[in-house]
Amino acid sequence: MRVGRLTIDPPVREVLAGDQLLRMSAREFDLLTLLASDLHRVWPFGALVKALWHTDYLGDHEQLASTVKRLRKRLGPNAGCEVHSVHGVGYRLQAVDAAVA
Repeated sequence: MRVGRLTIDPPVREVLAGDQLLRMSAREFDLLTLLASDLHRVWPFGALVKALWHTDYLGDHEQLASTVKRLRKRLGPNAGCEVHSVHGVGYRLQAVDAAVA
């Protein structure tokens, strides 16, 4: 799976930014893989919580927000993609055009 400058390899649970291996937690990897699986989708908080923690969403998304924050930090500015917040709804992954920066 390719997004921006990332290559995500779910079977071996690796993410490469160019030729550099990005180290991330299992939860960060799962979140990235889920978001990358459908780039045109805004993933609602409830769907992400259910997929990552296998529990129902009860309105508190602090744990999810913390995971997103860590993932954004791991991706950094050179990944060619960003995790975007959709206010009051959830998150989506979007490829970033380097020429627009």
